[in-house]
Amino acid sequence: MIKKINSILLAGLLALAAASPTWAADKLPDTLTVAGQQLSKIGDGTRKKLFLKLYKAAYYGKDSNYTSDQPMLIRLVITSGFVTSEKLNSATTDGFNKVTNDNTAAIAPEIKQLLDALSAPVNEDDTLDFAYSDQAIVVSQNGKALTTIKGKAFKDIFFSIWLGKDSIDDNLREDMLDL
Repeated sequence: MIKKINSILLAGLLALAAASPTWAADKLPDTLTVAGQQLSKIGDGTRKKLFLKLYKAAYYGKDSNYTSDQPMLIRLVITSGFVTSEKLNSATTDGFNKVTNDNTAAIAPEIKQLLDALSAPVNEDDTLDFAYSDQAIVVSQNGKALTTIKGKAFKDIFFSIWLGKDSIDDNLREDMLDL
């Protein structure tokens, strides 16, 4: 009886694993459009904490220069029910502190605006887009715009959380920049 249950569980897990690539292709296409410009996926990776896969992240742009003043986008696809808006806000705050060496005063209003937007409930399978064009980031959740944050300097700092030399995760950075 136990052998039969184990076989059924194994078959279910294998079916789930086989379904994952299709899901990823749907949520992280090869191209996206921002401000009327088609952007290519530069790279994507998975943010992991201990043994948990928290989210998939992809960077879209014309090239890997995330500090340029061209349209670009970072997409996060939540892959774990352990990700909540509170944990997302905390991790985002930690990311800002890391990339600015705890010197966030100059962008405090923009950080507050972002954290307020990210306070909406977050669920597994949700998509968060941070689309930059015309010197502003449009923050969207599941295709619905939540806020627009102005400033290229803010975008450069915010995107460096994932893409900068002092990013939150070196492996994820390398994957997103296809290094």
